[in-house]
Amino acid sequence: MAENLCSSLCPATETKVFFGSDIQDATAEDGSTYSDLPAAFLYRERLVSGCTCNGTHTGLAKLPAESDPTLRNGDIVASRGSLDVFHRRKRGTANFTPVRKDLRLPKRLRSSLAKMRIQPPD
Repeated sequence: MAENLCSSLCPATETKVFFGSDIQDATAEDGSTYSDLPAAFLYRERLVSGCTCNGTHTGLAKLPAESDPTLRNGDIVASRGSLDVFHRRKRGTANFTPVRKDLRLPKRLRSSLAKMRIQPPD
């Protein structure tokens, strides 16, 4: 699944999944390390012209929550100013309900999460 997600975010290039608690030492199943890639850490320096997976300055791809294939029913997502609960409808459309209104959550959890304030990014 992880490899498919990476490929969908970077369709114009070969993708490989690296594992490890520190990217510096992350290793792929074939034994290669992320640090040994020619483009390792390039995202920290600049965006690559024409690259299909240019993300943010932290290397994260911009992916609308509605299109995120990793979301599962009941996942809680921070949106602008609130926390929302994700549910996929039968026809595949995404639905986000503010936690304070989602009756599928236990009342105590709903109340606690509804009090949280989300700081919009700078």
